[in-house]
Amino acid sequence: MTSVAGLVTACVALLVAIGGYVQLILRRSVYPCIEFDLDLGPLTRTETGQIVQIVLSMKNVGPGVGYIADPEYRVMCRRNGDETRYQEVEPGFEKAPYRRMVRPELKVKNYIQPGVTQWYRKPLVLDRDVELADVSAKFKYHIEVGPITWFLASLSVNRPHERVVEYNARKTFYVGDRRAEDPRSHPYH
Repeated sequence: MTSVAGLVTACVALLVAIGGYVQLILRRSVYPCIEFDLDLGPLTRTETGQIVQIVLSMKNVGPGVGYIADPEYRVMCRRNGDETRYQEVEPGFEKAPYRRMVRPELKVKNYIQPGVTQWYRKPLVLDRDVELADVSAKFKYHIEVGPITWFLASLSVNRPHERVVEYNARKTFYVGDRRAEDPRSHPYH
């Protein structure tokens, strides 16, 4: 009877160890754990334009190292007085392509340690008559696990389909100069 109890105890301990491995190690190693945000801040105004800075922030909130590549941004503008709409729901913006945050010849995957925030900053010039800036940004998150871990994750957890997951963010910012239109419309008057 004691040998049966020992065998049951060993089986239960093995099941607990496998469950712990799946829950605490396997699942965390294949799921992206990055908080992604973007911001657009004014730097200065000139006679012909305004200089702003795009800031992308990527914080690793997971237990393992995160690998990111190809951070890109797109800024679409709406000029003062534009009345166009996109599908009658939101303001219409000029079309613009995505641009890289880093030089194209750099093909490096950057890593982010757990609890660390990686910042990417890019200054750019907008025309003086731009009122709204619609900023979209994206990057690729690479899941760096071995083939055995990837296979085990496909059997036991609902993992992403691909080893590269694309993150996206989008915000619209008011960049117009209220004081140029009417001094009384400025919030401090």
